Amino acid sequence: MELEDESEAIYQCVLCDNLLKEDSSQKLMCPVCGASYPTIEGIRILVLDSNMLLLLHEWQVAARSEDLRNRSTWIEKLKHEPASTEVLLRLQADYDARFANQEVVKRCFSPVKEYLDRNNAEVSLLGLLSSFHTGWSFELMTPYFYKDWYGTEEATFVTNLFLKAINDYCEDGEGRKSVAVLGCGACGLLYEVSQSFSSAYGVDLSLLTLLLAKETLKGQEFDLHLSLPNETFPKVQRRLKIAGAKEERSEF
Repeated sequence: MELEDESEAIYQCVLCDNLLKEDSSQKLMCPVCGASYPTIEGIRILVLDSNMLLLLHEWQVAARSEDLRNRSTWIEKLKHEPASTEVLLRLQADYDARFANQEVVKRCFSPVKEYLDRNNAEVSLLGLLSSFHTGWSFELMTPYFYKDWYGTEEATFVTNLFLKAINDYCEDGEGRKSVAVLGCGACGLLYEVSQSFSSAYGVDLSLLTLLLAKETLKGQEFDLHLSLPNETFPKVQRRLKIAGAKEERSEF
């Protein structure tokens, strides 16, 4: 498929495959079937039912907050039971770590909440129950922010692997106009390979992850709490200061 003369016309309609056009509100519109796709914090929501996806993410955030409230109540009750001090300290540390991460999520998610409130988006309970998957939860993705932005051996190996392939097989100049990373997650790899291209695009199912990754790519810093070996059976909590990209790139 050839692009139109307009350099921005690179997105296609999910329903009819026609090129989308951007309106004054940065919403992508299909001139053929009339479908529309919102843009939130520079992230294009390219799905059949954007309100459904956004509401599902809102439900995830709310459910997580409710779970934390129940956990806090449970811990308070345990303090009046014959439980060991060490157990209570571990439970409290685990709760504090989860709560801190949730505050980061809520802050990054606020533009979506504002969008939903502004557009009075609604969906039926049946719609929620029959809806599509929204990607990995933020809790599962937390370790990837550590891997991607802390210079771990794993991230370095993957980055070098892709950079070598780019240098070996991609032409210089116009041959490196743009790149897309599918399943970009925390966007560490996206940022690294983008240095070899004029523009870069990251695609992922998890909007929560993309919202936080967007802040990281803009150079923002924030604290994340990593539960080891995992959140289900946490033995140790590590507080990590995630330092974002040193140089912001507007093409993302």
